[in-house]
Amino acid sequence: MTSSDRIPAIVLLVALAIGAVAWCGEARGHDQYMNWQRPDVGGPCCHGVSEARPDGDCRPTTAYKGDDGLWRAGPRELVVPANKLVPRAPDGRCHVCERGGYVLCFAPCDTRA
Repeated sequence: MTSSDRIPAIVLLVALAIGAVAWCGEARGHDQYMNWQRPDVGGPCCHGVSEARPDGDCRPTTAYKGDDGLWRAGPRELVVPANKLVPRAPDGRCHVCERGGYVLCFAPCDTRA
């Protein structure tokens, strides 16, 4: 094997290593949701990362509290029913677990004045 033959192999190995690190980072970030329980019906808020849901069903989100006192989550402004609230996340950010536009769980964040 010549040195010019090794360069594509090295590039491939580096690309695979970067991809593995990125994937593991995402999986670890998703772990925080695995112990969250649905406050309305019990059971897990999160069903994890899978081939069908590569990003999982839980994630940090933008949110605000409407004039009616209910939270609105994400760019689609999903209305969060009061019985879907879980305790605040340690990072202070808002997090939503949803599937098909239906909120399973929501961790509120600190609102800005």
